[in-house]
Order: sequence, then structure tokens, then C-alpha cells
Amino acid sequence: MDLKTERGRKSYPLDDGRRVTVAEVAKITGVTHRTAKRRVQDSTDPAYVLAPRGTRQPKLYTLSDGSKVTAEKVASVTGLGFESAKQRLQRVTDPAEVFKPHRNRSKQVLTITRYVETENGVEKVEVREPRSAYG
Repeated sequence: MDLKTERGRKSYPLDDGRRVTVAEVAKITGVTHRTAKRRVQDSTDPAYVLAPRGTRQPKLYTLSDGSKVTAEKVASVTGLGFESAKQRLQRVTDPAEVFKPHRNRSKQVLTITRYVETENGVEKVEVREPRSAYG
């Protein structure tokens, strides 16, 4: 890319003949400085560089049955995080595997408090068991 320095700021050429700085792109689009810099470094297309914040469409992944789904949809249905849902969609295309519920592998412990009657009166008893024992 052709870079021109004016008062210490680099200006980037666009395909329509305009030159913009990172600060101008950030102000026009409402994105962060880092995002604006990535935009001007990645492309010279004004439609991409100057697109307002929040106008991009989420990526659609095609499954083996021909249906299309987003990572947000998979994350909400399965209980996965967004990044994990994206990784699953990149790895698997079978709908049964994509929408398989998230399996929690943590070693969470459930504490159950019970009150037991003894010779000395009612005593509090706490039982600690793995959460997986309760479904």
C-alpha cells in the first residue's frame, strides 16, 4: 500500500481516490482505533473500510444436510461458548454432532446439607458429592 505521512499520521488510499487516516476511519465508523487500523491495512475498498459498526453479518456455516447455521445459534442451543461453537462448526458438519449438548467436564462438587436427629438432638450434616451424580 502507498503510504503518505502528514504531520506524523499515515493516510491510506481508498479505491474511490480518497485518503483516510486511522483516526478518521474510527470516528466515521464508530469502531475502535485497533479495528480501524486493521480495516485500512486489510483493504482499500471504501465499502469495507467505512462500513458502520455493527453492520457485518454473522458467518453462516453449511451443514451436511444443506442447512445453514451461525455460531451464535449453536452456542445458544448447546451451551457452548461462542469460540467453542465456531471450532465445532469448523471441525464437524453433521447436524447431530454440531447440536450435541455441551458436556461439562469440570469437577464441581455439590454440597448437600441434611439435618439428622441423633441422641444429642438435631445435627447438621454436610455431604459433598460430585455434581455428575445428580444428572
